[in-house]
Amino acid sequence: MLPAEVEEHLLVVSDLRLNMNGEVAPHTSEDWMNGREGELLLVNGQREPRLDVAPGTTLRLRLVNACAGRYLRLRLEDHELTLIGTDGGLIERPQPLEELLLTPGERVDLLVRISEKSERSFELASHPYTRGWMGAKPAHLDEIASLLSIHTLNTGVYPAVALPDPLSHIEPLGEPVVRRQVELTEVMPDHDNHGAVNGDPHAGHGGSDSHHGTHGPGHGASHASDDDRAVRPKVDFLINGRAFAMNDVLFEGQVGEVEEWEVFNNSHMDHPFHVHGTHFQVIATRDADREWRDAPWLAWKDTVNLAPYQRLRLRMVFLKPGDWLFHCHIIEHEELGMMATIRVS
Repeated sequence: MLPAEVEEHLLVVSDLRLNMNGEVAPHTSEDWMNGREGELLLVNGQREPRLDVAPGTTLRLRLVNACAGRYLRLRLEDHELTLIGTDGGLIERPQPLEELLLTPGERVDLLVRISEKSERSFELASHPYTRGWMGAKPAHLDEIASLLSIHTLNTGVYPAVALPDPLSHIEPLGEPVVRRQVELTEVMPDHDNHGAVNGDPHAGHGGSDSHHGTHGPGHGASHASDDDRAVRPKVDFLINGRAFAMNDVLFEGQVGEVEEWEVFNNSHMDHPFHVHGTHFQVIATRDADREWRDAPWLAWKDTVNLAPYQRLRLRMVFLKPGDWLFHCHIIEHEELGMMATIRVS
């Protein structure tokens, strides 16, 4: 429980693209390849809202990235951010950050003590982030996008807030009963070098040609309009070389068993990986061509980013039976096949 004097705000970030008539613009082929990004960033449906606070106020900013494909590289001008919670709740101890990368579908809890100077303005903004763009590059990718303007009033200074120690307790999951391998790839079936994207010979490696384009019953293309299908590029986004099909079960598991998944992003672009029905702990990470590194602290997550050719070890326990999905949280990649099912009994 945080002290009552902490001022809390929920910030749901979305983006919007309009045409010259003020209507929502249709998807382009770049949208399907990369995940749709809009030029207009909105916070709780508003364009660059303003928040007035007393100097020294401690803010709890509970952020949700509700964008389809846009990454948010967050910085607050002249302030340090403090991470206190992730998708599944509070972490054990605050983690100071200069900036935070918030991927599509991810949620985060931040604390920040606002400057003691009165009548000042500070911008919470998303800064450019390179995530492996394919096709024509829109101008906004290289621009700083303001989200929220925080203004200090001409009032007395609020004192600093003392936080409980620890904030919570996270019990490490034990040794796994089951170990699984999950590989994310994107492939172009008609490309000469086995699905390489953007001329990268490594992109798509590991997904055999026999699986290219295997969109089974229930795949998103089945309910798309003719105009929509016309702009979809010939690229498949796959998990373990397979595109999602409604009746296809990739894994089978048991309630209550500790599982360890090694997730490998075998592609040239970032993918935010999301698991339904449980939360997981990131145990270790291995960047491309480097050694495994243990996670410095534990958190409960259900969405985590994988950079190109990065591997993560995730531990989780499913507590309820059912068919649970896991997928890339870029909506277009999920729609084009990067989704699978685990059946838990």
